Amino acid sequence: MIRNEFPDSQPGGRNRSAASALNVSSGRNGATRDKSPDHMLTSRYASGFANALMSKNVRLYLNAVQEQDGPTTIGTATAALWERFAAAEPGADFIRVFFFAGRS
Repeated sequence: MIRNEFPDSQPGGRNRSAASALNVSSGRNGATRDKSPDHMLTSRYASGFANALMSKNVRLYLNAVQEQDGPTTIGTATAALWERFAAAEPGADFIRVFFFAGRS
């Protein structure tokens, strides 16, 4: 049984409950353990990695895939999202992409 440590009356309560449930199962990862509760649900967005760096990394990945004639459909859409985000919010923390993507 999973105990809800974050009542739904608190901001992000249901999302915190979901992250807690994942963290005691095979779904545990850095996003559920750190990014979601510490940055996304608190709107702190201060992980220390800039959106421009993520945009650059995604672009490098996409270029490498293209050089090997690999599939690029998802990579192209992902790169476009990061480029739009970096242009719209220069220097923003990369975790804010969830907020940005939800608005765009």
